[in-house]
Amino acid sequence: MMVSRRDFLRLSLGATVLGAGALTLSGCGSAADPNYVNLWGLWANDLPSQEAIIRKFKKIHPEFKVKQSQVPTSTQGDASAVITAVRSGTAPDLWLLDRFTTVQYAAIGLLEPINPIIKKYDTDSVKDVTGQWLDFTIDEMTYRNQLYGLPFTTDSRVLVYNKGALEKANIDISALDPKNGAPTFEEVWKIADQFTRTDSKGNYTYMGFIPWEDQGSLYTWANNNGAQFYDRNSCSVTLLDPKLVESANDFAGWIKRLNYKKVDTFTATYEPPNHPPAQSAFNSGRLAMQVMVPSSLSTVMEYVKDLKYGVTYLPVKKKGQKPKTWSGGFGLCVPKGANKSKMMWEFMKYYCSDPGESTALKRYIALPADHKALEDKSYQKSISFFADALAYSSHRPAIPVGNLLWNSLDAATSSLQQGSATPRQALETAQKRVQPQLDPYCVA
Repeated sequence: MMVSRRDFLRLSLGATVLGAGALTLSGCGSAADPNYVNLWGLWANDLPSQEAIIRKFKKIHPEFKVKQSQVPTSTQGDASAVITAVRSGTAPDLWLLDRFTTVQYAAIGLLEPINPIIKKYDTDSVKDVTGQWLDFTIDEMTYRNQLYGLPFTTDSRVLVYNKGALEKANIDISALDPKNGAPTFEEVWKIADQFTRTDSKGNYTYMGFIPWEDQGSLYTWANNNGAQFYDRNSCSVTLLDPKLVESANDFAGWIKRLNYKKVDTFTATYEPPNHPPAQSAFNSGRLAMQVMVPSSLSTVMEYVKDLKYGVTYLPVKKKGQKPKTWSGGFGLCVPKGANKSKMMWEFMKYYCSDPGESTALKRYIALPADHKALEDKSYQKSISFFADALAYSSHRPAIPVGNLLWNSLDAATSSLQQGSATPRQALETAQKRVQPQLDPYCVA
């Protein structure tokens, strides 16, 4: 659900007019106690990690009180729960959200900038405070020179390969050794073709590589190819960038090469909907190579402990080309109407910096966004290659219509897979869909 600033303000005004008394009362519980924080944080599976952070923080601040709720952001940009809470005056003080959506929610007035909070409560400057985190994670939470949250975790995308399955097939995989640099697409396809097998009816029984599986996407490959998606100076999306068009053409070529319908049958057979975690095509040895993030790999390590795997850079077009990747992750933000107390700030900073991240990441697999926590590397040695990839990573365009851009590229991908549009036509449709929605935010 994409909410415009106009709709958000209209809905907020309606809530204020119809329920002014309720708005006043709803904030009283937390506002009356400066040590109380209402946190919408990690979801159920990862709640022990958050509780560990809270226990450690309480040792420093025994007066701290917290109410925890599991209402995380949707990666599809659906903030209906927090919008309803802001409208009714029951907004949480802190909300863990998909960092990519920060600017979108800041642009519609859903979030509070934290620059004034830092200036009021911290002894360090905003610049010094933000210097603790990876630059791109701070940039992703910045809108019109104001910071709208602190980064918590991040990730990166690399190529993971089933080393055991490939070796069993007697395939030379030296090209996948990171010591040899990023593999080329030609090398990856050579390995993939040797591994791929079909039955008597021509259906795939084993596949070497599916470029759109898991974290493989048109965005991933276009970014890897040096495409630009947004021009900050002109406030315009650039979905007809030559490198993006080139990547869409490559993508269409892969679809033709593999036959999308046959691939769809393969995944439906060996990775059916709602399958047990261990029953993925990769985990069962049916798919040799796949683009993953740390959380994807965690499934391998948890459910297929004896699987022998390797990691390498995302493939590139030319040998010797420098590797690239992109990162997502989460961050804590302050919704409108929050109780902006000193305790809230101290907890927010603790949660997202080294003490909080190092505590949380002993329990679930992700990368910290804090420099100190990253340097420690004790959080998860198994994902050190993902951590190293952060040195050449970037983030998706932090713009008010970021989710629309992402969804439009997904729609373009579907058009290519279904053969309903040429690469350029698919991107032209995406451009025409996104730019008009961005234009209102471009007014100074």
